[in-house]
Formats: sequence, C-alpha cells, structure tokens
Amino acid sequence: MTAVPASFQKLMNYDIQKMNKYVDFFGAMTYNFHGSWESYTGHNSPLYSNDNLNSVAVINYLINNGADVAKILLGIPFYGRNYKLIDEVNKYVGAPAYYGGGPPGDYTGEAGTMSYYEIMLKKPLESFDYEAKVPFGYIEDMWISYENGKSITYKMNYVCNKNIGGIMIWELSMDDIDNPLLISINKFLTSTFKCKNDIKIEKEIKADYYKILEDNSSISNRSGNHDINTQYHSSKDERLYNISNSPIKTDTILGDKYLLHLCQVYLQFSVTLIPLPKDCRSEYRIIIALNYEFAKIL
Repeated sequence: MTAVPASFQKLMNYDIQKMNKYVDFFGAMTYNFHGSWESYTGHNSPLYSNDNLNSVAVINYLINNGADVAKILLGIPFYGRNYKLIDEVNKYVGAPAYYGGGPPGDYTGEAGTMSYYEIMLKKPLESFDYEAKVPFGYIEDMWISYENGKSITYKMNYVCNKNIGGIMIWELSMDDIDNPLLISINKFLTSTFKCKNDIKIEKEIKADYYKILEDNSSISNRSGNHDINTQYHSSKDERLYNISNSPIKTDTILGDKYLLHLCQVYLQFSVTLIPLPKDCRSEYRIIIALNYEFAKIL
C-alpha cells in the first residue's frame, strides 16, 4: 500500500499508472486541504468544493491517471483543523483568520490541529456545510473544521456509489471515548447496506427536520426583542433547517438533542457573506435557514 498526497502539485510528480502495477492500495490522504498555513478558515476534508481542493477531485485524478478503482482508499480524518478568527462575529467558511492556526489541543499539543475527542471536549456550536458535506464549529474566536456522523454518511455513500476499494483513517486513537466516528463507518460495512445518493440522504435529513418542526410548531426567542415567527414565514419546501447533533446543551424549546442557532444565519450569494449584528451572538440559538443555491433569511 502507498499513501498518496491530496495536493495536485505533488500528485503530478507521481506516475500513477506505473505505480498501479506494484501497489495493492492507493491510500488517498484526502485531508489537510486547508489549515493553519492560510489566513482564512477552510474545511480540512471537504467531499466537494468549487475548486480542486476536495476529496472527490483527488479520487477522480487517481482514476483518470491509471489507478484501479478497486485499489483506491478514501482518507477520513479523525482530527480537525482549527483557526483563531480575526473577527469572531464572522464565522462562515472563508472567514479571515490569523496565520498559525488556533490553540493546540490539550493532549495532542499541535497548534491548528485537534483530535476529535479534544474537539468534543470543547463542545463547539456546530453547523453543517451542505455543499462541502462536512461540519464546522466555533467557540468564541476559535473556528474548527472536523468530521461527524453526517459527513461520514456522505463519504461512505460516495465510496459505495463510486465502487472504490474502501477507506483509510488517520487515525483511530483520535476518535472520542465511545468511538462515534468509527461506529458511523462500521454501520456501512454490513452486507445489508445499500448505496444512497446525496439527494436521497438530504431528503431523509429534511424529513427529520420537518418532523421536528411539526412537533414544535411555535418557535419564539427568549429575549423578547424580536419575533422569530415573523422572520421565518415560508412553506416547508422553501426552507432547509440545519440541525446538528452537537453535544451542546441548549435551552431552546426544541430540546437538548438539537442545537438550533439563529446567530449563524447570514445572507449569502456566491461568495458574498453578510453576518448578522454582534448583539445576536449570545441571545439567539434558534435556527439556521439554508438554501443550496444561496442562504437567505426567509
């Protein structure tokens, strides 16, 4: 087995077709696409992106340059990349950040990098990027990119649909104490598992969201300053709510299982992002309204 980098600049120096004759597997290191060497936040291991810094682009490159599909392993990191935000109000993907990354994990001790268990100990507020198919979280001025059960669901279904050889992990000891990431992978390794495409996965996620909304038809914020119901008045098909499985305890009426927050709602068109005012940060944790083409306040 050989490990191959995710950097196209480095991949171009490999004779993939010739290597294919001698190796049993190509372990694609599809992580470290973004990190502490940059002055803006970015996903550690996005499945998709609007450039070639993503897992799918690397897998396609290997296939197009002579690697047998059955020999390719998709890399899944059990660690995250963290950043120190220049302005903690701007928490979107691509937000300005300081070079050098965020503070080191309490146990791994490397600036800009945290194991999954260290991230969970910090209990970040969590959101999910449905274009990249990965989560991100933040705590005050620290922004973190990592994996969760939902992102692994997308990646394992990609492996299944693409019919590549499998996955590799960096690395097992970085999982949380109850092995939630490994368990998320294992459930796809049964003989009864059937591939799903992204559209089907997202429909199931939306269906879960709508059930929650139906069970909690009246949502109000606790500060009494604004009427959330008037801000979010639209049909179900016009809105997609990003509800995370964060370990955070929340006092919203939707319960502890789901972290719903308004403060990360922003208007987005193309790459233009307009965050909400600062006074929203701590008072509201209600909801994110997302649209695949652009995010908007409905």
